[in-house]
Formats: sequence, structure tokens, C-alpha cells
Amino acid sequence: MNTQTNPTASGVDLGALHEDFREAALEARSSYRAVCLLVRLLNGETDASFSVTDREGMAVLLESIQGRLELSIQGLGITAQALGMPDAWELMH
Repeated sequence: MNTQTNPTASGVDLGALHEDFREAALEARSSYRAVCLLVRLLNGETDASFSVTDREGMAVLLESIQGRLELSIQGLGITAQALGMPDAWELMH
């Protein structure tokens, strides 16, 4: 194997990569479960409540969405200023 196809030959720590992947997979699964529960709750399909794991998953998901929305709002604010909109600040904050 050459270094392009053998990750250990280039000094990549597979153990760390596996752990990072495991954490990302657990966060994704927790977020997915929390969203499914939230949808069922909002649709009145269940009286269940969020478990600690569901809350953690929802927090991870919502933090990601929050970060993306913050970037969008900043970009829209910059665009509004560039367009010379006098109410750009109030519009985006």
C-alpha cells in the first residue's frame, strides 16, 4: 500500500478518528431521536416527555441550526448595508 491509500503510513491516528466518528454518530442519533419525539409531541401523537438523552440531542441540533442562522443573519445584514438600506441594523437585529 502507498501512503495515499494507507492512513497509518501518513501518521493518521485511527483511534482518534474512530472516537471522533463515534461521537459524531452518537450526537446525530441523539438529535434524530429528539427531533422525532418533538415532531410526535407537536402533532399530538404522544404524551411522552423528553429524556435527558433527548434533551442533549435536541440541544446539539439546535446549536448547529442557531450557528447557521447567525451566519445567515450576519450575511443579510452586510448585504443590507451594502445596498444602502437605512434600516439594515433594525431589520436584522
